[in-house]
Amino acid sequence: MLAAGCLTVLLALSLHEIKVTELFNVLPPILIFAFSANLFYTLGWLTEIACHKFMVQQEAVQKAGPVLFIAGICISVLLTLAIDAAIVIAFFFK
Repeated sequence: MLAAGCLTVLLALSLHEIKVTELFNVLPPILIFAFSANLFYTLGWLTEIACHKFMVQQEAVQKAGPVLFIAGICISVLLTLAIDAAIVIAFFFK
């Protein structure tokens, strides 16, 4: 997530979508996005713990846990990279 986020900021700076002097102004939305991604990551493992406690089929929970973890990471990174796509589209279709 950190690498994808840094790539997004560097892309926005290189395409002049934001200026270096405006970087302080765009910091709050970046931090909100990072906090939200961390919140959803945390909710994922909390859900897995709840499933271990309340579900009868423990084998299904053990198999689903790693799959859901990898899917969550992929979706988070792809969502961050979707912002890159939006920046490139905005740059070419101004």
